[in-house]
Amino acid sequence: MVRSILVVLFLCVVSPVWGQSWCTNAPLNPTEQTICATPDLGWRDAQMVQAYDAVRHLPGLPAQQQGWLAQRNACGWNAGCIGAAYDRRIAALQGLVTGGGKPHAPMGPLHPTGPAWCADGALNPTEQTICASPELGQMDRYMGDLYNQVRSYPGVATDQRNWLAARNACRADHTCIRAAYESRISGLQSRYGIN
Repeated sequence: MVRSILVVLFLCVVSPVWGQSWCTNAPLNPTEQTICATPDLGWRDAQMVQAYDAVRHLPGLPAQQQGWLAQRNACGWNAGCIGAAYDRRIAALQGLVTGGGKPHAPMGPLHPTGPAWCADGALNPTEQTICASPELGQMDRYMGDLYNQVRSYPGVATDQRNWLAARNACRADHTCIRAAYESRISGLQSRYGIN
């Protein structure tokens, strides 16, 4: 009996946190479906709404929020990408509160320190995962620097195209993408003696 009461009490407390009211709306895009099915993402959505409500009166913020929603929705079913998007948005919104409510700069792309091509628009699932991950973004920039040092060497451009095809076969698998970068970076370093 006590156990049943505790379970009901737990559900009453937890459900509103991760079962967002908009989850019952139809149709939901893949990102929204992932948020509704993932308690951690539902919790982050609730935190973001709370942070947004505290500063929604600021000029230009509703338009920024719509832009952010479009970027978040580009994550598709990639829970890591969605979580990272929420973490950055929550931090930015909380920064507006602690910064006196004065926006310092417009909100940037999902990962502002990621590769420049992240802002190019239509990205495949692998590219979306790279742009949403600081670790993979850093690896891409480093690999790009190495590649630029040797791109004029015979066969390097062909090798790079082949490597990109293999990397993109990883789709949204973070571990697979990281392994592809590690292999390419070490291959370029050992073959051409560069850092």
